Parts: sequence; structure tokens; C-alpha cells
Amino acid sequence: MEPTFRPGQILFVDRWTFGAQVPFFNFYLVRWHSPTHGELVLFLNPNDGLLVVKRCVGLQGDPIKVENDIMHIGATAVHVTPSEAAYFASYTSVPKGTIFALGDNRPISEDSRAYGFIPVRHLLGGVMLSVPYTGP
Repeated sequence: MEPTFRPGQILFVDRWTFGAQVPFFNFYLVRWHSPTHGELVLFLNPNDGLLVVKRCVGLQGDPIKVENDIMHIGATAVHVTPSEAAYFASYTSVPKGTIFALGDNRPISEDSRAYGFIPVRHLLGGVMLSVPYTGP
């Protein structure tokens, strides 16, 4: 997520941002907020299970249009590989109950371009603030 966050920064995450989750299950008992455009969200990477922070750029219903190697998601344009372009060309909008999340360092970020749409029920919280780590 560089340049937004640098290695060694400490992130404070609000696990209650989107609602009250049932522990150890991927659903909310009560939801009081949905992700918004530009919001930083925390979830488990579907490929390796590690915690990741990404920026929400596409919400359910946002239009998707793929032209050559550029994908337009709402107001955001992002470069994609030919295989990613072929995959996302079958979509006209972000599916219901999901988001499209990108890293801020887009040339090297593993994000929704690599693992697809993220179900909102899998979001673990939102980033509140970050502080630099100064060490002992």
C-alpha cells in the first residue's frame, strides 16, 4: 500500500466499522455501514490467507467496462493484463454483495485484479489511522 503506508507503520483497524460480526464465521450479525469509494478495508487474501489492506474502488452495481488493457470501474481506470481483461470483460457491473479493491502501488499490487471480487461479508474492518513505528 505504498505510498499511503510505509513498511513498519502501525495500523489501527476498527473491526466494528461495518457491523457486528459473528466470531469465526464470515457473516455479520448486524450491519450498519457499507464500504464506500476510497475507503481502506482489511480482509484475508483469498490466495494465501494473509491479512491485507486495500482501497475500495468498486462497489456493488458500479459499471465495469474493459477496453484493450484498461478496465474502467465507475470513475477509476486501471491497467490489466490480457488474461485479467478477458476475465473481467464478462462483467458489466460489480456483482451484488461484493467490492473491487486495489492496492495503492498498482504496478506491483496483488489485489482484486488477481483474485476477483471480495464479498463484503469477508471484510474484517476499516483502517482508522496509522502511525510510524519508532522501535524500542
